[in-house]
Amino acid sequence: MSGSSPTISTASPGRPSRVPTRPILAVSSGSVSGSVATGLIALAGVVVGGTLNGAVNYWLQRRVERRSGRTAGRFVREELDSTVDVLDGVVDQGSWYPMHWLNLEEWEHHRGILADQMASNSWNRLARVYGDLRRLSQLAERDLRSGDPEDIELRPQELEDVTQVRMAAMDVLLDILVPVSNHGPQRRGLARWYWRQRLRVRRLRVRARLTDEPPDPDALSDFAR
Repeated sequence: MSGSSPTISTASPGRPSRVPTRPILAVSSGSVSGSVATGLIALAGVVVGGTLNGAVNYWLQRRVERRSGRTAGRFVREELDSTVDVLDGVVDQGSWYPMHWLNLEEWEHHRGILADQMASNSWNRLARVYGDLRRLSQLAERDLRSGDPEDIELRPQELEDVTQVRMAAMDVLLDILVPVSNHGPQRRGLARWYWRQRLRVRRLRVRARLTDEPPDPDALSDFAR
């Protein structure tokens, strides 16, 4: 006989023997909570990253829009400044001849950008001034086309109309276009001071033309001289 012990079958008569199964690994609550925390952290990172990305993109877009607004404001500011010079000539000569040099192309080109950057009140004031300028331009074109010296010469009501439009143009130039076309409060403050002095001198000179009296030298600042 061999030394090995005999194999004893535990199966009952008529029943198949049981096959040993592997033990089931138990999942602890600690590993489950760790996985949930990791998922929440990843989700929070995605949300925070998306929010920051959107905020940065919005800031960059607003910066580009403000820069475009300043550029448009500078073009329209220079055009309106030249327009005031033209109206000065109209008042000085008492005729429509200087209106040949009136140019409103910058306004037509940049008005959409300015409308997006300005408050409603400021936009309405600026648009009203340019509407009056367009009306004066059409009136001057009609009278100049006739060739009649009496039509070319300004009537008292027309002279008053041109003077009022000129004053309104100077106001929006100082109150609206100077702040829009400059960056930073200090630069805007300095620019407003400069234009305030410049436009003040113009008002004195136009008033002198209308009254046929020379402006008071003491009223002119050193800046104007």
